[in-house]
Amino acid sequence: MRASVGCACVLLACAAPAPLPKPVLPFTPTPDAPFRAHPPVVEASEPSVPLVRATELDNGMSVIVVERPDLPTVSLELVNRDAHDGAERTERGLAAFTARLLNEGTVFANGEVLRHLRINGVLPWRWPTTEATSIGINVPAAGLQQGIGLLSDIVRRPVFDAQALEFAQLDMGTAIFNQVVGGSHELRDLALTALAGPEHPPVDTPLGSGENLVHFSTAEVRRFHERHYAPEKAALVVVGDVETTRVFELARRLFGDWPARNRSAGVPPPALEYVKERAPVQGLQGNEDEAYFVLALPCPGASDPENVNADLLGMVLANLTLSRSMRTLRHDQGITYGVHAYCESHPGYGVFWIEFGVETEHADTALKAVLAEVERLRETPVSPSELASAKSRYLAGLAERLATNRGTAQLFGYLYALGLPPDELTRLAERVHAVTAENLRATATLFFNGRTGIAVAGSHRLLEPQLLRFGGGQWWTVRDDFSPPR
Repeated sequence: MRASVGCACVLLACAAPAPLPKPVLPFTPTPDAPFRAHPPVVEASEPSVPLVRATELDNGMSVIVVERPDLPTVSLELVNRDAHDGAERTERGLAAFTARLLNEGTVFANGEVLRHLRINGVLPWRWPTTEATSIGINVPAAGLQQGIGLLSDIVRRPVFDAQALEFAQLDMGTAIFNQVVGGSHELRDLALTALAGPEHPPVDTPLGSGENLVHFSTAEVRRFHERHYAPEKAALVVVGDVETTRVFELARRLFGDWPARNRSAGVPPPALEYVKERAPVQGLQGNEDEAYFVLALPCPGASDPENVNADLLGMVLANLTLSRSMRTLRHDQGITYGVHAYCESHPGYGVFWIEFGVETEHADTALKAVLAEVERLRETPVSPSELASAKSRYLAGLAERLATNRGTAQLFGYLYALGLPPDELTRLAERVHAVTAENLRATATLFFNGRTGIAVAGSHRLLEPQLLRFGGGQWWTVRDDFSPPR
């Protein structure tokens, strides 16, 4: 019986499959329905900017409150804009690692240690950036006092013992591995290196490298916490079913004894120094089927009033269903699924990112088309319909973030991290409505001035001939401690 089954398996394996007819390409025309060519006009909800109240404690800590009685819940976030990595590459990732450790052990006043906090099964959220570190929790409105006290304990009384260090290293190691495997972080680093040289500021979420992670010690983390976690550069953001006066009173009681350590203004924000000569395309070895591009261009910083213009330019270029690049590459040619573009604003500079994946054989065609669309933004004002769609999409995104307590808390925390006042939002919608097509063209002319860093992941063998018209390529391989050589 076994022999018969084995023989049958061999025969089935060796049998030649019936030939299939070749598919007719394309399977369906693009666009494949009238609504895709002429999508209906949708009126976006105007964002309702909530009333915000703020005060400052005697130790310099800010308290920002938004009353929202709709639901009996509260979102709490502590933002510390002194807790970020230093300039040295060996320090990158230390701020994120410290933030991760904060939830691996907290000492209460009675000596008990709380490890791996979850509230209703949910971990605290945290987001380290190049400007700040934030940690936040959601609590029922009835637990406001306990929530503020818990957040105070988490950031002020961490354990930082060997057990906590081990758990955090495992978690951060996984995050770094996934980041490297994904490749987008390395591509951004390479594109920014081509734009501004190897000494550029860190790219987006600063997880650092695997090499740095294994060398971070408990002593280093303690020193970082003692030096950078202080009230004078921190803000408590509270959004939900609360009364402002009670939040202020609780903040004074639970954070007021946090001693200030350094009231200096700190170092000025970094600025991008652009390379003088055109750098070759930075290539990262990848698969042969797809080429994934990341482009880096200058754009306005966080305090520059033109940063809204750059956001709208991103919408016109790539972030709408029928934006310029999407129409050219997806709907007309069918060689990419989508293009994404946005201005990442920092206190002293901004980076305009353009990202897209494309079939390898069409890589040069797609890159040429995207660069041509960027140039067209400089030369030709956008149409009234494009401008209206971009404004509508921008305001809809803002309304979506403000629709939840957590989203609102994170938005006000983000403003604080960038050094912007809480009332910045009250003027934002007016600024968006006031933007004209000529404003967008002027911003594109000023910032999209030929300085472009280009990085691509894909096959060196197949892409190198296509990149010659763009200055050729310089190729790297991914390592788990990735850092572009200088």
